Amino acid sequence: MKPPAFGLATVFLLILQFSTRVKSSMVCFACGQQANIIINSRCGDPFISDTNGTNARSIQILHCDNGCSKFKAEIDGRQLVMRGCALTGVQKEHCRELRHHGVLGEMCQCSSDRCNTATSGFFSVVFVFYLQCAIVSLIGVSGMFPILGQ
Repeated sequence: MKPPAFGLATVFLLILQFSTRVKSSMVCFACGQQANIIINSRCGDPFISDTNGTNARSIQILHCDNGCSKFKAEIDGRQLVMRGCALTGVQKEHCRELRHHGVLGEMCQCSSDRCNTATSGFFSVVFVFYLQCAIVSLIGVSGMFPILGQ
């Protein structure tokens, strides 16, 4: 007797869901860099990290309630990068164009520890939820409730 496909998918997705951390405060990098005004030369994009990958010795770390962010823009041909806490009310887990102090750039936000090093693409609980919905739609209602498929 074969186990139902939905049962195996459910077990897999539950394991995946609970292995993803959810917490109220994230650890985020906080720094800024602009071509002539270098606040921290290691804050550029791509992010320059120490050999251990955390950059903790040279970049300030903040505890942020709303997640982490990275704003990247170009002003007169010079790159501007700022990393810190996510803004309240801004959608997380994606990048979008944003005007900040009159400068048009790209704002990326994420919700896991030290996630504001990346250029784009974040894995989170939101992704796992959408993955679950996609698998359930592929299996269909008859896979979830065999009696309905009869």
